[in-house]
Amino acid sequence: MRNFLFLPFFLIFHFVSHSNILMIDSLRLAQSLNTGNQFQDNFFDGLNKKAIGNYNEAIKAFHSCLELIPENPTVLFLIGDLYLKDKSYELAEKNLNRSISLDPDNFWFKEKLYRMHVEKGDFNQAIKILKSLTYKSIDFKNELVDLYFKNGDFDLALGMIEILDTKYGYSQFRDRIKIDICKNASICKESFEKNGSRETSIKSNEASAEDFLKSGDLEKAIEFYQKAIEDSPISIKSVINLSDLYLKTEHYRIAFEFTKLQLDIFPTLIELYFINGTALYKLNKIAKSIEILEDGLDYIFEEDSIAFNYYHLLAKLYKETNNITKANSLIDKVNSLK
Repeated sequence: MRNFLFLPFFLIFHFVSHSNILMIDSLRLAQSLNTGNQFQDNFFDGLNKKAIGNYNEAIKAFHSCLELIPENPTVLFLIGDLYLKDKSYELAEKNLNRSISLDPDNFWFKEKLYRMHVEKGDFNQAIKILKSLTYKSIDFKNELVDLYFKNGDFDLALGMIEILDTKYGYSQFRDRIKIDICKNASICKESFEKNGSRETSIKSNEASAEDFLKSGDLEKAIEFYQKAIEDSPISIKSVINLSDLYLKTEHYRIAFEFTKLQLDIFPTLIELYFINGTALYKLNKIAKSIEILEDGLDYIFEEDSIAFNYYHLLAKLYKETNNITKANSLIDKVNSLK
């Protein structure tokens, strides 16, 4: 019997690239099911055929693996990848989706499906999948901006740019996208035509709001943040701070209505989902609170400072509605962020 722990170097390298360490798990599973010899021979045959570009024969070899272990996510992923190399998109998507259904938390499976949709030019589906990958790195967040732009979702692209610039600082890549949008769409016209006095007014109102906030006069801070937003409706800083102040001053109905309106303008701003969901919880609208918080999960980045409180609140709501499985899953996330 061939021992998979003693393989030629090129196969070992092939295994450890990306998440292909799962292949070793597949071989171990085969051994535990007493199909080790035959599964392993077919598996390595498939890898060898793939390495030399004989994709049809590689697919046949991997299908032989499936006859032994029908629901093996790694093998299904490999078959999907091979169909993708042959531009057989329908079959690629079918097998990649099957692999993801069996291993829904596998980042690499999802990324491959995402890349396939980009290659096809199906940006709507690509965006849907990419939203679940942005936690991995800033690169995926930038790719989401780019896809919004390519898909003509200019509002979403600009909103995302604003969020990322605020969090990570200026990016030449994102700035080029913003310039391209504003060259070809009227959406930026107002922001480009702002005069100096208006900018001064915005900064003055924000500064006054911050001063009152520091002194503990929350109602006055609210008043000046409201003025700042009247001058500049796209001021993310003012929108977030005002939303938070409505919550802190227990104006829960206003917090809910304000953030609901702002989510139409900033649909990817995670702070608004959190405040909206918290306000609904305080208003005893548990089901609606869960619904809005679940909607926001696509936009949360696990390095965000808000992630801990966000997951904690949603876990609490799941527990109150007796959804213990989901509650425990989020509690694990909360513990990982401590």
